[in-house]
Formats: sequence, structure tokens, C-alpha cells
Amino acid sequence: MEIVKNERNKNAAQYFRPQTTQRDEFYNIFFKVCRKYNIDWATATPKERAFAEEVTRVTYEHHVAATEGRSLATVRAAFEA
Repeated sequence: MEIVKNERNKNAAQYFRPQTTQRDEFYNIFFKVCRKYNIDWATATPKERAFAEEVTRVTYEHHVAATEGRSLATVRAAFEA
């Protein structure tokens, strides 16, 4: 029972962490991607979710690379393993 309680606490902790600029920027991009491609997360298929997640990851990593002055070539391309 104690293990379950600790696991719940770990899962719930993310909702009580202070917001960070990086987290805010990631979710701003995520919501823009969902709007752009008309993806409703609650009813999205697994393929639609994977697509939204991957496009968001690449876009966010491009943003971070540009901010840090790194080449965009340092970002793993979309849908590469």
C-alpha cells in the first residue's frame, strides 16, 4: 500500500511544481501544433498524438538551438529513431 501511495505522490508532484519558462514555451508550441493540424488531444488517435508530439519536439528543440546559438543540424530530425 505504501508503494502505491508514493507512486501517486510522484505522479501528482508535477501539478504542484512551479512553472518554468522552458515548460511554458514547450506547451505553447504544443498547443499551436494541435491548432494548426486540428488535433483534439482528447479524441486523437495514437497516430495523431505521435505526430503532434514529434512535431512539437522538433519545433521546440529548433527554438532552443536557435536561442543557444547552435546549428539546427544538432537537432534530431522528425521521426528518426
